[in-house]
Amino acid sequence: MARSVLFSQQDLADEMADRFECCWVSMGRVPYATIDLGNGQVVEQTIGGNIITWFCLGDGRAFDVQPGLLDVPSYRAALRRAAANHRSLTGGGNDAPESQRAQAIAMAEGESNGWSGYMASQLADLDRSHPLAHGNDAVSRLGRITSPLDVRAEPPALERALVKRVVELSLASQLTPVNESGKAMEGVQDQMLRADSDLARTVLRPQALGLLANAPLSTPAELGPHVYRLVFATDLADPFLSMRPPAGR
Repeated sequence: MARSVLFSQQDLADEMADRFECCWVSMGRVPYATIDLGNGQVVEQTIGGNIITWFCLGDGRAFDVQPGLLDVPSYRAALRRAAANHRSLTGGGNDAPESQRAQAIAMAEGESNGWSGYMASQLADLDRSHPLAHGNDAVSRLGRITSPLDVRAEPPALERALVKRVVELSLASQLTPVNESGKAMEGVQDQMLRADSDLARTVLRPQALGLLANAPLSTPAELGPHVYRLVFATDLADPFLSMRPPAGR
């Protein structure tokens, strides 16, 4: 979906090519579902396929992250924000260690306020119980990083109130309503894209920044699986993506 609604836009693609060295990495095979709409109409849709945009230094360490699908204006704003953050990391006149400056970027404007401590507790649980954490440098470094926020066992109350809405949007985004001729209803995809974009900016990004604030300048390979598991609720270690068929089927 990101390729069709974002990267196919020539002006956006030109800006990405001018400002960044771009790379696409597939984290795993995207599963499909076949939906029988009746009257001989069948629709095949992807399930999952979530995207994460990482902004990295030249050595591959991430200093900013945007999970989820954005519309073009929001994605362009994310690109320009990342470019400004990069200048603050690589410019002169700041004696603070690079990792501290990167952590400050992840915490900027309160976007990860409340999520840093919660994500620290979740990563600590992964370190003890989950195969994705074994040998993961980003997780093992947590014991040596002091977060400016208290570690919390529960996510912030405001975001807990949004969980139902997140689930509704996630489920709705898997299906494209069609009319009697089998064509997508005009305007529906645009409405869903705007909803997905709002969700990505206001809910998913603060959570991912909470992860990055705990392990600043980690690589996408180190933190990516944890963004999928803790932000997208998609466990990449599970080949069925939590969609195992019922027993006996």
